[in-house]
Amino acid sequence: LDLGLMRISLSEIDGILGEDMDAESMEFEMLSAQGGDTLAQKEVGWRSLVGRGMEEDHGQALQNLEAAALVGDADALHNLGYMYMNGLGVERNMTKAKGYFDEAAKSNITAAFNALGYMY
Repeated sequence: LDLGLMRISLSEIDGILGEDMDAESMEFEMLSAQGGDTLAQKEVGWRSLVGRGMEEDHGQALQNLEAAALVGDADALHNLGYMYMNGLGVERNMTKAKGYFDEAAKSNITAAFNALGYMY
């Protein structure tokens, strides 16, 4: 069994079920992120970035995604690349974006490969 194939996040489950987290679950996720849980940081970062289940807040997205990226979370690295490529909560910086996409691509994040192709 390839555990790499089992990379499914809570946000992807929400999308499959067509549901969003309730307020209590979201509060727990926020507390987990503040406590240093990498998966929660990635989820809160993504939700803050796109405004899913909470208000869109690029500052909060940046803070959580950077924390998750520090321990090598590939999805967080990709999302940081996306933020820098599009200037979302940060000054647009294609060099930084490429660096984050390159790191995410090392973990076979398909969206990172797509973003790199788009950049060239």
